[in-house]
Amino acid sequence: MTNETYKPRVPDLMEAIFDVCYLSFDLIAGILFFVFSKGNILFILYGILTLTLCGGDAFHLILRVKRALKGSNDKIKRQLGLGLQISSITMMVFYIILFICLEIYIL
Repeated sequence: MTNETYKPRVPDLMEAIFDVCYLSFDLIAGILFFVFSKGNILFILYGILTLTLCGGDAFHLILRVKRALKGSNDKIKRQLGLGLQISSITMMVFYIILFICLEIYIL
């Protein structure tokens, strides 16, 4: 699809809205974990977890929103592939931090 002739369909618009709402909610939740942590290390780790998840997902979700609104081309496909790779790496970091949170909570 070329960008000149592309018109977003309803599913594309709904995906874009969902992705933006998800990233916004995740960012706000991460900030609130820090604001209300009152020095509690577990809540600080939850904030780090949330922002790690948000940051990693942003690498591919922002590109999905761009693709949904403007159409796809080879450049967006390459960027989306890289974004998915970065997102996968941050998910690994997310699970390592989650494991640390569970160890703190159990001990």
